[in-house]
Amino acid sequence: VNVNATCALAKAAATAGVKRILLVSSIGVHGAITEENQSITEGSPVTPSEPYARSKREAEEQLREISRDSGLDDVVLRPALVAGAGAPGNLARLASLVRRGLPLPVPLRDNARSFVSLNDLTSLMAHCLDHPAASGNTFVVADRQWASTREVMQWVAEGADARIRMIPLPDRFLRMAAGLAGKSELYAKLFGDLRVAATRIHTELSWEPEESLADAVRAVGRGSRA
Repeated sequence: VNVNATCALAKAAATAGVKRILLVSSIGVHGAITEENQSITEGSPVTPSEPYARSKREAEEQLREISRDSGLDDVVLRPALVAGAGAPGNLARLASLVRRGLPLPVPLRDNARSFVSLNDLTSLMAHCLDHPAASGNTFVVADRQWASTREVMQWVAEGADARIRMIPLPDRFLRMAAGLAGKSELYAKLFGDLRVAATRIHTELSWEPEESLADAVRAVGRGSRA
């Protein structure tokens, strides 16, 4: 789906005379976590670690090749985790855990993860359709604010009108428990760091997010309640 459908659409667009095509890729092409005090930018190494991210990276490469051969103008966005009502994946898992009302173990150390609201992402997509500086470029996309997973869980609870009970425990202990349960990768995604510095979209495209990250995550909670 991510590669073949993208290629088919790009070729059809070129044949039909479409001038620009925009591909929403994934920040996952740069990996699933960042080291402490490091941030992902457009110049960061491309190291997709999962099938989804690898397929997104391949779609980017195929699209660029089709664009070179056909003259089609392309733009690639690599968004951080998207927050909004109906969000799937790890945000949906968090929302499900929060709504159960069970005590949730969390690390004593706060992490830092980047997100982008669904409303801001769609606004940026529209902005990129005709902005001259977007032509042929790739941009990482994220809110200016980083959030800890504990903050995200609290915002989800507020949106879901649920009471949340968090039990802070040493990170080493939780990592060990996750490893024994075969959930090391999931634990890293939820409680590891993933910082994105999306300065190029602000400086080159003159675009700024408008929705607060807290409101976007609360919408995840409201959506899970509905």
